Amino acid sequence: MKKFLLGIMISAVSVPAFAEGSCETLANFAQNVMIARQNGVPLTHALQSLEKAKIKFTKLAKTKDEKQALIVTNTAFKYITVEAYKTPLYSTDNYKQREVSEFSNKVYLDCLNSGDN
Repeated sequence: MKKFLLGIMISAVSVPAFAEGSCETLANFAQNVMIARQNGVPLTHALQSLEKAKIKFTKLAKTKDEKQALIVTNTAFKYITVEAYKTPLYSTDNYKQREVSEFSNKVYLDCLNSGDN
């Protein structure tokens, strides 16, 4: 379980990539969150990990642009996390993997279709 939470936090490290409009960053984050979801990590733990990452990176953000990018990134990551937890928790590995792939692809396509990238 801790590995999946670590994956969420590692994904959150990519603040500059998201600030540049990286749909890949969002898709990778979505994949990690859905893996956590499908492995039974509670939503409260996932959101606590996001909060810890936000606190850590807030200390590192020096410029106004970096701080703004952090706010936008955190908002997007929180939204993706909540959306992931709206999906069913599957019991078979095949269904779990399919849901991980589908969710990551949906986030990626939504990002591409947003017109910002």
